[in-house]
Amino acid sequence: MIFNPQSTVPDLRESWRRVRDAGPRQGSFSLWAPWAFCGGAALYFYPLAEPVWFLPLGIMAACLVLGALVYRLLNDRGVWLLFVLGLIIAASAGWGAAQWRSQSRAAPVLPSKSAVYKGEGTVLSVDKERGHRARYLIEPRRLSRLSVMQYPKRIRMSSFAGDAEPGDVVAFTAALQAPPSARFPGAYNFARRAWFEQIGGTGFSYGHLKPLPAPAVAPEWSRLKLTQLRRALTLRIRGGLDGQKGAIAAALVTGDRSTISDETAESLRIAGLAHMLAISGLHMGLVAGLVFAGGAVVLASIPAIGRRFDARKPAALLGLAAAIAYLLLSGGSAATQRAFVMVVVVFIAILFNRRALSVRTISLAAFVVVVLAPENVISPGFQMSFSAALALIAFYEWAGARVRPLPFVNGITIANLLSRAFMILLALALTSLIAGFATGPAAAFYFNRSASYGLVANLAAMPVFTFIVMPSLLIGTVLESVGGGGPFFTIAGWGLAVILQVAQGVSQFPKAVFYLPSISPVIYALFIVGLLLLCLLRDKRRIAGAALIAVGILFWSTVKVPDGLLVPAGGVLALDVNGDKMLLGYGVFSRFELDQFTAASGLAPDHGVELKKAKALLPCDHRGCLAKLADGRRVAMVLSAEQLAEDCRFADIVVLTHKVSTRNHANCPNGKILNNHADEAGALLYFANKTQIKNLPKPTRPWSNSKGGN
Repeated sequence: MIFNPQSTVPDLRESWRRVRDAGPRQGSFSLWAPWAFCGGAALYFYPLAEPVWFLPLGIMAACLVLGALVYRLLNDRGVWLLFVLGLIIAASAGWGAAQWRSQSRAAPVLPSKSAVYKGEGTVLSVDKERGHRARYLIEPRRLSRLSVMQYPKRIRMSSFAGDAEPGDVVAFTAALQAPPSARFPGAYNFARRAWFEQIGGTGFSYGHLKPLPAPAVAPEWSRLKLTQLRRALTLRIRGGLDGQKGAIAAALVTGDRSTISDETAESLRIAGLAHMLAISGLHMGLVAGLVFAGGAVVLASIPAIGRRFDARKPAALLGLAAAIAYLLLSGGSAATQRAFVMVVVVFIAILFNRRALSVRTISLAAFVVVVLAPENVISPGFQMSFSAALALIAFYEWAGARVRPLPFVNGITIANLLSRAFMILLALALTSLIAGFATGPAAAFYFNRSASYGLVANLAAMPVFTFIVMPSLLIGTVLESVGGGGPFFTIAGWGLAVILQVAQGVSQFPKAVFYLPSISPVIYALFIVGLLLLCLLRDKRRIAGAALIAVGILFWSTVKVPDGLLVPAGGVLALDVNGDKMLLGYGVFSRFELDQFTAASGLAPDHGVELKKAKALLPCDHRGCLAKLADGRRVAMVLSAEQLAEDCRFADIVVLTHKVSTRNHANCPNGKILNNHADEAGALLYFANKTQIKNLPKPTRPWSNSKGGN
């Protein structure tokens, strides 16, 4: 073949056309890079050891060099490779942002061993008011036993309700320690959350908090004023609505959920309605959407405005102002901040004549939220809200191109009204079904449960919540500034009474909730990546996302659940009690930890029992209790070492709640005694065939290995 220089340009153009057509279509960098950034930020939090700081920079540099080589030696697969390298760079940037955020939030942390401190400080907030107790967030200005440089930035303690209000300066004597870390895989890691909130100590006070004269300039003065305003509005709402209706109304307006009873919260969770309690995208969208829609109607009806301008744009500004006010009034929690960012992105799109709700909009909103606070990416609220929003938008974009809406028929007829009502109910059912499908893996991963009748409860409760409760609370909150919010709060109370009846009724259905064991983050990642592929890809390529979700379900069904946990001077064991599996917590193992382990094992809360309350289920005396495992082996729970040799002859496994001498330990041969003073990190137990002990590695992250801390 003779080379013709004149054919070079056309050949290059044809080659580029083939590469472009073969490359990612909808998978443009602007669509996929935000999710890669979020994924990189999430990956930072899961290693047990703190990664070296230059790791993401090194990966980014290597990808840039490789990308330059690929661009120079472009072939038919070059575009795909450049695209993948770009996503790796975005993920590395997310990892680096999370690591920088972790280092920037560093603050002093108290020692892990509890000690008594005398101190003074300013009350920043009050919550968790249950009975005669409440929880106080305090900024200390003096703390005994410590130098000024060792003072935690904030401490959280339990004390008597009514001792203080936000802005008060108090003196206290309290038992404080570092925020506790997760004791086992699947447990809630409060230490990590406290690290990013700069809470360096938790505990309880001895006696009441004693008021002191306020300083001339209070710390965080503007925030305290806003907290005091929220507190006053919360008390007015609770005073106007009795019982749990007032508690839920206050939670929806100011974000204060402290007086919602455990029974109410549990019935809402079982019915699949717990999402109503957390101010998130649903609430922010309703408030901002109502103001936007009402403003657009009013402005469009004014001839001087409606004929000359697009009424949606000034209405979008009104909706944005309402969203800002709601953000401040509700306390600005992480979930509310995420919802606010989503609303801002939507209104900006309206102002610039862009499509308000699209997959690209939700991708941009997720990127902004994670850039501002990378720790949000591993919170269940972030993952559930964005999963639901992404799935709903992707579905309705797909359905909008294939399903023709009902034609508008002039005149009001019974058939027309029934068809419209049917379509509304169908849309509500589809919305609840899709949102439940999208958020189900996150709910199961973080909370180990799934509501069986969530669709039924949401169909019954959401219309009341959307059209009665939230509009009434919005109008009532606005009018409360002039003392006229009472009637609208009463209307909201009627709607909340209906919702509570629905929750209580559905929660009594048989098999209303089923429990699932915890899985590793790797298996959970299959669901997340599968959902992204299902929503972002087009046509038949979505099968890849469905396949990943199917693989995740398969792996979830093969999860091996531990039969116990050993921690220093305590733990939990899975026992057979009258043919039913029960988890028995003993020694230094709190009720909260027992509940967490029970949930992580895929069991209902009533399957976890503390040793001191086990006498109704097991033969116990002052020396201990006797039980058996599922395979029939006998277990002796020994409280006293007086008869240790006899217990070892009788039982196959001996569990001690205290340390014993070497001589007593020698009286129990063949390794029958489980290590009751296990390594600080603990160990998991498996009893299939024979006893297996799997030591848990000790994490060395900033929140688990800080100075004087955990």
